[in-house]
Amino acid sequence: MALLEAPIDIETAVSPPALLRANRATVLFHLLLFVLFIVIASGILCWAQSIRFADWMVIGSVGGLGGGLAYALSLTAWGQWVSLSRIWLPLTGRLPWTVHAFLKDAHRCGVLRQSGAVYQFRHARLQDHLTHVSRMPR
Repeated sequence: MALLEAPIDIETAVSPPALLRANRATVLFHLLLFVLFIVIASGILCWAQSIRFADWMVIGSVGGLGGGLAYALSLTAWGQWVSLSRIWLPLTGRLPWTVHAFLKDAHRCGVLRQSGAVYQFRHARLQDHLTHVSRMPR
C-alpha cells in the first residue's frame, strides 16, 4: 500500500487541514483497494473450494475491514491524526477537543506560525518552556 503513496511537499501545501484532507482521500482509496483485494483473494479460495462460503464472508469482512482499518489508523498521517490528536490527546486532557480551532486561534494570536503545511512555535524559548512544563510530574 505504501508503494501507491506519493510524497507530498509540505512546503507547497496550502494549509495543514488541506494536507490532512488530501491524505484522508488517499487513505480511503487505499482502504477500498485493500478490502477489495482481501475479498477477491478469499473469493478465489472459496471458488477453488479451499474454504466455505461462510468462511469467505468472515475473512472478507473481518480481514478486509480489520486489516484496512489497522493500516489506515496506524501507518498513515491521517490515521495517526485521528487516533492521537482527535481521540487520545483530548481524552487525556492534553489537547482541546477542537484541535483545528485551537491551532487556528494560536496562529491568529501569533503564538504559532504556518510554514507550508505545518505549524511551528514562533518563539523557541516558549517551546522550551512548554516542553519543560509538560515533563513535570502532575
